[in-house]
Parts: sequence; C-alpha cells; structure tokens
Amino acid sequence: MKLSCFLSSALAVLLAPPAAAGPYTAAFYYGAQSPRNFYGYDWLITDPGNAPSLEGAPAGAKQLAYISFGETGRDEKGIGEKWVIGENKDWQTNAADLRAAGYQDHLLSRIKKLNGKYSGFFIDTLDSYQLALPAAEWSDYESKAAAFLDAVKAKYPDTLLVANRGFAIVDRTAKGTIDALAAESLFNGIDTKTMTYKVMPEADTLWLKNKLGEYTARGMPVIAIDYLPADKRGFARELAKKIRASGFIPFVTDISLSAYGISDLDPVSRELLFVAGADNDIYFSPLHQLLQMPAEHLGFDVKILQEKEIYKLNKSYRPHGVVVWLEASLAKEPARFLAWIKERIGDGTKVVFVNSFGFEPDKDILRELGLSAEDNAAGYADPVAILAKDPIADFETKTRVDHDSLLVTTNAAPLLTAQNSRGQTFVPAAVTPWGGYALYYSLTREINGENLWELNPFEFLKKTLRLPDLPVPDMTTENGRRIFFSHVDGDGFIEPGDWGNKKNAAEELQDTVFSRYDLPFSVSVIEGEISGHGAYPENSEKYEETARSIYRLPNIEAASHSFSHPFYWGIKTDVSLYKDHNLPIKDYVFDPVREIAGSRDYINTLLPEGKTVKMFFWTGNCLPGETQIQLTKDAGLLNLNGAGASITNSFPWLSRVMPAFIARHEAVQVYAPVVNDNIYTDGWRFPFYRFIQALETIKQTGAPRRLKPAGVYFHFFSGTRIASLTALKRVLDAAQEMKLTPLFASEYVLRALDFKTTYAARTADGGWVMKNNGNLRTLRAENSYGEPDLPRSKGLAGFKKEKDSTYIHLDGSGDYRIYFSSRAAAIPYIEEASAIIDGFTRDSRGFKAVLTARGRGEVVISNAAGCRLALNGKLSGNPVKLAKSGDYEIACECK
Repeated sequence: MKLSCFLSSALAVLLAPPAAAGPYTAAFYYGAQSPRNFYGYDWLITDPGNAPSLEGAPAGAKQLAYISFGETGRDEKGIGEKWVIGENKDWQTNAADLRAAGYQDHLLSRIKKLNGKYSGFFIDTLDSYQLALPAAEWSDYESKAAAFLDAVKAKYPDTLLVANRGFAIVDRTAKGTIDALAAESLFNGIDTKTMTYKVMPEADTLWLKNKLGEYTARGMPVIAIDYLPADKRGFARELAKKIRASGFIPFVTDISLSAYGISDLDPVSRELLFVAGADNDIYFSPLHQLLQMPAEHLGFDVKILQEKEIYKLNKSYRPHGVVVWLEASLAKEPARFLAWIKERIGDGTKVVFVNSFGFEPDKDILRELGLSAEDNAAGYADPVAILAKDPIADFETKTRVDHDSLLVTTNAAPLLTAQNSRGQTFVPAAVTPWGGYALYYSLTREINGENLWELNPFEFLKKTLRLPDLPVPDMTTENGRRIFFSHVDGDGFIEPGDWGNKKNAAEELQDTVFSRYDLPFSVSVIEGEISGHGAYPENSEKYEETARSIYRLPNIEAASHSFSHPFYWGIKTDVSLYKDHNLPIKDYVFDPVREIAGSRDYINTLLPEGKTVKMFFWTGNCLPGETQIQLTKDAGLLNLNGAGASITNSFPWLSRVMPAFIARHEAVQVYAPVVNDNIYTDGWRFPFYRFIQALETIKQTGAPRRLKPAGVYFHFFSGTRIASLTALKRVLDAAQEMKLTPLFASEYVLRALDFKTTYAARTADGGWVMKNNGNLRTLRAENSYGEPDLPRSKGLAGFKKEKDSTYIHLDGSGDYRIYFSSRAAAIPYIEEASAIIDGFTRDSRGFKAVLTARGRGEVVISNAAGCRLALNGKLSGNPVKLAKSGDYEIACECK
C-alpha cells in the first residue's frame, strides 16, 4: 500500500456521518504468516504474493487481494515500455498508464488468475497519474480509468472492488462499481521521504475527514487506515476508537502492514507456541502428551514446533505465549536459541521454561532475565526441603525437586521455595515479568510408569502466560449437555461369535446394538476384509450385503477404515507390535491414496441413496504423517482416531487424558476422546468385559472438569464374545440414561476443528466478539462473568449454569457478540437440549428454534411461565419432548 493521494488543506470541515452499511470490520495484512488473528474480521486484505491462507476462517469472512493499478515494480515482468508514464521515487516504482489497452489487458489477466481465490480486490495507487501527467491530461485519464473499473465490475459483477483513494476516478465510475473506499493517514500516517511515522497536520486530517464523509453520506463504506509502530498497541486501540467515532471503519497497523494490526476490536490470540526438542516426533513430546490438553481446556490452541522450525517463523508471528520443554537440557543450537528467546521476550511474548532453559544458564545471561544463580554445594543424593509453596503445588502428588548443579533464585513471584542440605535457598518454580519457569522436575514426576502433575497445570499456564479468562470455545458440550458420539472400527466384521449362534460380529451388532439403541453410530468397514478383491473373497457377497443393511439404518453414518488396514502410517513406533504391515491381500503394495480415496469410493457403492462416506478412521498405530492427513482432506473426508483418554478409577491421572488433536503444520488429525475396547482389554485379551471401564473414563473426564465428550469407541470384534458384547451394552445403556446431546462422529470432528479457528476479541463496550464456522456451538465462561445478557447479545440461544461454569448455547450462525450482566435473565431461553440447534430467532414476544435430534430427547426452556410453547405447530409442555430422531421447530410465544 502506498500513500498516493496529494492532500489539499481546507479551513472548513463537516463532521463525517456514521459509516455506511457494509463490513463492520476490515483488516490489512501483507505478511506471510497464517493470519489467524484476523479470522474475525469481515474483510481481510492480503498480499497475493505472500498469499496467507484463510482456510478454516469463519463462514462469511472475505479475503481480498491487494493489486496495484497505477504503479508497477521497476523490474516487474510483462510491462511494456509505452505503459510507463513516470516514476514514484519515494517507493522506487513506475507510474503506469491505466488508459493503455495493453496495460488494461495485463491487469485483467492478473485479476482472472486471482479472482477464484479471492472475494475481491483492494485497488491501490489510483492517484499515481498525478505524479506523471500534466494537470491538463488528468480529466481524460480519470474518465478512461473509471471506464476500465466499470468494465472490470461488469466482467466480474460478484467481485468486491475497494478503491484506495482515487477520489476523482471513483466519482466518475458507475453506481455500484466501487463497493467501498479506503484512505490512509487520517490521523497518523507515514512520511514517505524518510519512511517514518508521523502525526498528520490538523488541516489535512480535517480535509480528509470531510472528503470521506461525502462518500459515507452516499451510502458507501469507508475504511480509514492509520499507521503506528507495532509496539504502540495501547495508543493504536485509542486511535481506532477515534476513527470509529469519526464515522469510518478503523484499522491501525505498522508501516509494512505485516504486524497484527488493531481495529476497535481487541483480538485475543488463542494460539500458544510449544517448542519441543529435535530428537523425536512431536507426538512423543511431553508438551503434546501432557501440557496440550490443559491448554485446550483453557481455550487455547497449541502449535508445537521443533527447535529447528522456530527459526523459520515470520518475524511478525505473535502467539499469546511460548512454552519451552525440551527433552534435553540444551537446544541443538544454544546460542541461536537464546537469541530467539530474547527476541520473543523483547516483543512482549510471555515465555515459560520447563526443566531447562535450552541454553547454557550462564549467570550473566540469567541476570538479564532477572534471575540469579549459584553453584550447588550439596551432594546429589542430599535431601531438599520445600520451604514455601503456592496453592497450585501438590496437585496429583507431593511436589519435590531434583538435584542440579546450579541453583536459580528470583525476586519475582515464587511458586516454590526450597533449601538444600547446605542451607542454600533457591526457587525451583516462579512467575516472572517475562513469563515463568518450573525447573528441577518440579512440574511433573514419573512414579511407577505414570506421569503425575506436581503443580496444577491449568493454573501454572494461567499464571505464567497471563492467560485471560475468555469465553472458552468448548468441544465437550452442546446446549448445556455433554456431547455423546460412538464410532466403530471395522476390525472383526467377519469374525464369528463364540457362542454358536451362526452370526458373525457384524450381524450380531446390527441386530443387538445398531437396530436396538436410539443413538447415532458412525460405522466403518475395511474394504480388504469384506470385498471380493480383498483377503477373503469367498464370502464377500454375504459380507457386503450385511454392510449394506447396516448402512441402510437411519442412525448409521458411513466411514472408511481403509483398504488393507495398515498397522503403520507415517510416524513409526515399535515395529514389533504387529506381525504384518497390513491385511494379507494378494499382490497388493501399500498405497496411501488407495487406502483412503480408494476405500471411500468402494464404500460409497454400499450406501443407500442420500448417504456418502464422510470420515476416515485411522488404523493400526494411528500415527499418520502430514502428507497422509492431507490425503484425507483431499478425498473430502474428515479424519478421526488415535490417542484418547484412558483415565480410570485405578489410574486417575490427567496424564492419561490426551489432547483433542495433533496439528502437523496445517494438517490436523482429530483424536478419539476415549480409548477403545482393544485398549481396555490390553490388546483384546481375557477378560473381555473390561470395556465396562469406559464408564469410568467418561466419569473421570466429566468431573471435576469436563475435559472430553462422552465417547464410546469400539470394534466389530466386540460382537464376537458374550462378555465384550455385554460390556458394550451396559456402556450404551448407561449413556442413554445420561443427559447427553448425541451427535455423529463427523459432527464432533467439525466442532473440534472449529475450536482451532474460533476467533475471539474484546469490544470497546465491554463485550466479546466470537466468530467461527458455526460448527462449534458452545462457549464456557466462568460464573464470575455473570449471566449472559441475552437481549444485548447476538447469536445466543440460551445458557446453563453448572458448578463454576456457564455453558452458553450458540445458534450456529458463526457470528456472535456476547455481553454479560450481573442481573438474572428475564426473557425465555433454552436452558438445555439434547438436540442440535440449527437456527434460532428472537423477537419481542419470544423465540423460534429449529433443531435436529439424533434420537429421542427433550428441550428445557427457562423463564417460560405464561408462555405458549409449540412443537411443530402443536402445543407442548415444558420440557418439550422429542419423541424420535428428526427435525423439529419450537415456538415460544409470551404475552
């Protein structure tokens, strides 16, 4: 973006009227980092040369491409000499002749290439002709440039065109050609001679404010872009408010437009960067295995990178915080790592170290961090006494500290204070101005093969990284009730039962589970197990007919469990776990495309009209690499499996609760929330009733914190034994008695993925803006916020208070504004529901809700005394009873 308009001063000025209808927010970002902090903006203008992806951004968000019409790069290819009419010395570019037919064709070619990828174009340098042409030629130029803009709009009528100034040209365009106007440097701008920031002269500000007001008066949205250094965020917030008060859409950014700029929304970055060691895959890092889950519960998404990857990050990348937990005491490049850490602390990012700093803890270096150190005079086995501890200590086990050659102390806020046998006092864990640390294995400890938390990980992260109490996007709950879903891996489909009833496992489960329970099931098969070109072709017709009959059931969703059931994917584990790589299929050589897309195509042939395969369930060790995860996306499939929670009454440790997913750069594998029957039976070994422990896991992950949905995950082979089948039925019986919201597995996965990209921002008037794709439909807020202010909020269907939390029900629109109040709600709202809310509208007399039920259930409505409730047009009581699966409309009309 260039400052291309030449201002004239005016003594008289009219205050700009309120901004016209259009986007409420717009942002500019020309950096290359994925622009997640901008997901909540209505429009995002980016540089197509860097092309950051908006994939996963909230529904309705529009990405516009920067394009320069009036100037070209001096070395830009394809520019004819006759098209150049002058130069812009400040920016070292050439002024181009927008009247030239050849140059117009050049621009149209660029627009054609970009148009399908973007919703529109931000057209810059429209005023550059004034640098090159005598004033006598301006009018002719402006008319022809306007005609070209009209031609672009006529060719691409659904494409947004936003002009950066170019007032004289814009004024000559046809009505509707330009969708919005932008202007730079209303209050604060750039000195293009020195490329420094400056406060605009008052006369220039008044002239521009008046000029822009002319366009808002005509109904055209106007965006005002001002410039400040990236570290002046407090001032930037006030400046954005000032721009909004002037009647324009504000955005304040840095000179390169590569910082995370600010509007009158204050975005809260929900991303944490975890830095792992370089020796092992990130799956095996304690950051992933242990710390990611608590971060997710607090509402923060985690990016895990190995040390070698952090040096490639864009300079403008700003996570909310950084946690360093290396498997070794030193990074591979300690000096480079130290320099990187200093940069992060220097830009205000909170940094936390676990067990080691990653660089040589030189006393001078530690002094820069506000720490001091002395050599440890005690022996390795000498006892260490804990003198003082924060309430977050002794969480799952008594807090202890290990011996180290160097003792670190700080005057900041100790979480632990210890003393060795020689009387030396030190601080093993602390909150510091730049973040914090937990050294000497004071955070977790391995006891009898189990990792136990010594410090409360939830509070440790909140304290050290200064995590705010934001309304948390919650993957566990829908409409006040815990999510339930059940998915079935295809293993054992053809295996006979062990009690002589002549049914195989699939037939048994069809008759006694899928047909009997009023619950949704997501069911997969292994193509190579049941097809005529698989491992067991002699009975394939029977197997395929059984699969067809299962998939005809209305409560069944179709999934693939691969072609040959590979036991190993991209990330290798102990290769002695499995004898073979996959099923013994003649002449078959492992091909991941055949496993994923090929099995999808085959299973689609087994499905009734209206159903398609939606999911791929990972097989074997369930550790695909980035490329293989991407193959599921390329095949149009959601993916699931791996990890899961194995916490039970006998092993009630949080380390047994894995996170919701693993992200390998942009490829995301979603984990099963609870482990399966094969895990509970220790590799399908006697006794086979141990799947009953799934109820313990569901209970342990539901309280005191709700960490996971109620997941029931099993294989077809659970239908081969009386004990395993009985255990499965008892688990499902118990699930039907719980207050749950049943979903298909694909619906849960969409909610989990929506967690990663949900955007959060504080508003200037004390509220929150939250945006996503409308799949994740619950926010969890601390009760200290008060109750949701329903009349003032947008997109809320209701809420439910449970213990210390309030679960807020979203209407699925993807665009929410939440306010809280100390006063209790007085209007009717949905308190809880076992069905999915697909739409919710409120008026002065009540509301209407459109719902989808995955089984029989109910809807509880609060503050409905004296109101008329109707279900599909017929009078209903409260709770509103939903008799079966299906679509419903509830109307609440009050006097």
